[in-house]
Amino acid sequence: MNTGFNPFKNFFLTSTRDNNRKLARVGKYMFDALTENDGDTFIAACLAELNTPHTLWISKTAAKAASAGPQHGAISAKNAVMAIIHGTDLRVWDRLIQNFYDETTSIYDIIFPNGHSKLHSGGVDDQLIEFKAIIDNMVPYTSLNAIRATMLARYNEAFTDEAAVGQKKAGKKTAASNLTLDRQSYGDTLFGIYGLMIHEYKANASILELYIDWHTIQRSAKENIFSKIAVKHSIEQIAIRTYLSDDEIEINNSMGTKDLKFYVIRRPGEPKGIFVTVPAGQTLSFARHLFGNMAWRYFMVENDDMTTDCHYILTFPN
Repeated sequence: MNTGFNPFKNFFLTSTRDNNRKLARVGKYMFDALTENDGDTFIAACLAELNTPHTLWISKTAAKAASAGPQHGAISAKNAVMAIIHGTDLRVWDRLIQNFYDETTSIYDIIFPNGHSKLHSGGVDDQLIEFKAIIDNMVPYTSLNAIRATMLARYNEAFTDEAAVGQKKAGKKTAASNLTLDRQSYGDTLFGIYGLMIHEYKANASILELYIDWHTIQRSAKENIFSKIAVKHSIEQIAIRTYLSDDEIEINNSMGTKDLKFYVIRRPGEPKGIFVTVPAGQTLSFARHLFGNMAWRYFMVENDDMTTDCHYILTFPN
């Protein structure tokens, strides 16, 4: 941990200096927690204050990631849009839809016949196909027209932004400039909400830690590398982490002789949903969204071989 931490400075900014992705992760942690608990009036007010700055910052961060690889053209634009959808949009849209048709109704099942699972699995093109199908499923329900229009506009960005993403130098300069302008404002919003929480909850650490990701704020780069043994016929927790949809996680199973599965769960003891497999003898990298639900934070490894332990190295992004 960083022993130089100073709670009297805006630690959201000082702890993420030169790392805008890390600032976005810390903000996502707060945003997800506020969204999950917005039945409380105070928390709902905090969420309302954070919603627009956070959505903008995730968008800007995704735009920078896309502009860093403009040679990929339309693929980068699609990844940028899906990063925004995974980062903030999906949870907001789901909540708005449930204001009309909650998840226990047949209409909700018609709109989301696969739940959210296919929006987090497969390639980006598969996810966009599923997203468009959901939008089309909403057509008969006119009360959802405004939500559907917003979703459709976001879907169209995946294709209309191709030219902008493909402009190499201009894209890089514009994205970097926008990030510089918005970074201070976003960090100040996070720090301001932290101040409101201190006033509301005083020094109640058990509540504050639900909304402030102290571990990411203070974590050093070496704490992002895990060299561990996946014990035979076992499921084990690796770490509790918040990452962005397109953050790359590297897994080295080159020393292992058995395939290993990696995934995320909402809380300990729950079964796995979608997962990635790293074959024996290989090192692979995966975007975070391929591990499962973006709001879940418990990273797990499963070795289903009955006889052999496997050594692996997992590296999270800094």
